[in-house]
This record gives sequence, structure tokens and C-alpha cells, in this order.
Amino acid sequence: MNKSIIVLSHRLEDGLNSKEYQRRLDIGIKCFHEYNANQIVLCSETANIQNLIYVHDHDILERQILLQSESTNTIDEAIFCKELLRPQQLIVVSSDYHIYYRVPLIFGYIFGNQYQIQYEAVSTNRTIDKDTMLDQIKSLKYFFKRFNL
Repeated sequence: MNKSIIVLSHRLEDGLNSKEYQRRLDIGIKCFHEYNANQIVLCSETANIQNLIYVHDHDILERQILLQSESTNTIDEAIFCKELLRPQQLIVVSSDYHIYYRVPLIFGYIFGNQYQIQYEAVSTNRTIDKDTMLDQIKSLKYFFKRFNL
């Protein structure tokens, strides 16, 4: 079965990767090699030439790197990735607060049961941050409203 690593984006800081995103990217590369994946998908604004070169420099062939730059949020990342990937095993990489509160609901709903999905969480100190949690709840409400759930 084909395996794909999906590294969810994070806001750039002055045009550069945030430290949090850099950890996501490094975990994605590690998972690519550990799981003997076929491809790695970089999403949104972090799907750029700088990160393509970084991933390529970590022993991943350019043809194994997919740049999905059209999405602007987690829901769209899931939708666009589903258009790119046929049924297979997926490993979705993001930050812990994102994985624990939102990503499995969104990806599980969008991808359905034709895909085997597992999640790799990058540790942060934001799982108990009030503003982060309020943002996750707000985004989750948008997801439920968008799909009439």
C-alpha cells in the first residue's frame, strides 16, 4: 500500500518557516524515512521552493515531493490532498494542539474510510494556552457549519 506523509502548514514569519513549522517539517522527513513512504506533501504557504530544497536535501527525491499550495486552511488542505492522493495510508504531521483538537475530525470526515490515517504530533507548549484553544474551537465551529454537521 502506498504511504504518503502530509505536513500541514503553519504561518510563515517574515517569509521564513516558524520554529514550530520547522519541527513539523523535520518530523515529516523522519516519518518519510521511517515508514518508507512514497511521497511527502507540503501544504499551503509552506509549499515553497525553499522547503522543497530542504526536503530534497534530506534524501527525498524531487519526484516524491508534492507541493499543494492552493489551500489556505486545514479543511482545504484535506480537500486538496484528497484530490492528489488515491486511497492509501496517510501520516498527517502537525502540532499537538492541532492534532488533539481538530485535524482527525477534519481529515477523517474529508477522506472517509478508504484511507488509513495516522497522526504525528509535534510537541508545543500551546495545548493549554487559552487563546490557542479558543482559536481551535472557532475553527472547529466553522468546519461543522461548512459541512452542516
